Amino acid sequence: MELSHRKNDQILQRGRQPSHTPIPPHPYSLLTHLPPQVLNGLDTLYAPAMFFTKLSLLLLYFRLFSPNRTMRWLIYLGIGFNFVLYTVYLFAYIFVCPSASKGYVKCQDQLKVLSVSTSSFSLCSDFYMLFLPLFAVSRLQLEQKRKLGLVAIFLTGFL
Repeated sequence: MELSHRKNDQILQRGRQPSHTPIPPHPYSLLTHLPPQVLNGLDTLYAPAMFFTKLSLLLLYFRLFSPNRTMRWLIYLGIGFNFVLYTVYLFAYIFVCPSASKGYVKCQDQLKVLSVSTSSFSLCSDFYMLFLPLFAVSRLQLEQKRKLGLVAIFLTGFL
């Protein structure tokens, strides 16, 4: 027992981990070893995946809040905004860097600008979708305690 404590102290002093416990690679580091064609394919799948994810949530809101005419129009607005956003992103990505297999590194500056602009609009869309049900809940004819409970349920989207 004494020997193992000395060995651990020596390892800590040298700043290394014991050799019997390998450090697993970070999940994102695995993506760097993929060929550019695969990375390009994954990037083109991002826009449709995000659009259909947000569409499913907006359609759930539509099913919950469709009797309210204002909510219906706000949901249509959210669907239209997301459709335009992710369609533009998809085509911009395809045409900004059409042949990633030849020069994926050459496109990095244009892809950074495209990613930053898309992520900022996507963040706005996320907050819009987060606060959309709060607008509907505020108009319900419920006692204050029940309204706060519903607001708390919808605000779990922040987690």
